[in-house]
Amino acid sequence: MKQPKQTRMCIKCRKRFHQKELLRLQSDGYSLCEFSGRGRSFYVCEECLTQPKTLQIILKINKLKPKQEHIVRLKEIQNLWELR
Repeated sequence: MKQPKQTRMCIKCRKRFHQKELLRLQSDGYSLCEFSGRGRSFYVCEECLTQPKTLQIILKINKLKPKQEHIVRLKEIQNLWELR
């Protein structure tokens, strides 16, 4: 019997996508990083990743204080995502 494809929800737009279409991130202490396999994570779709208010939502959900390093790290993650 075939298993259904796993769907996940983008934290910003709240739309459902196949898991492979989303970028999986996590807040590791006070920093933002790609999912390392441990702890809680969240998903962001490609469209929302390019929007400017996404970082504010990520920071609010994960109870992080806005810092310049979060902006830089999110841009690095965006660049890596575009290379895929």
